[in-house]
Amino acid sequence: KNQHAEDLHKRCLAGMEKAHGALHVKTLRAASDLASHQQSCGKQVEAEALLGKVLDGRKAVLGPRHQETICSLSDYALVLYSRAKYQEAEPLLRSALEGMRAIHGASH
Repeated sequence: KNQHAEDLHKRCLAGMEKAHGALHVKTLRAASDLASHQQSCGKQVEAEALLGKVLDGRKAVLGPRHQETICSLSDYALVLYSRAKYQEAEPLLRSALEGMRAIHGASH
């Protein structure tokens, strides 16, 4: 089941890339969805690589202060943390927290 679901996510991503290009918001969403599935299946290495690409893409397309970019920053940091890359993850998590506070306020 998990492999079938991953194959569907990959087909969706390929379709989005073909239809819209690699840096379209829909393509980046499909890539993020695939990475999320990979994480849930224990494929942290693959998820880390894909989430890094999603983060870079969202920074380029939406800018560093956009809510989706900040969510991608958090996702990327959390996968780093799950792989025991604590020194890399901590500043990214702090930056994501600061970004969310800037968007929603400290009490949100």
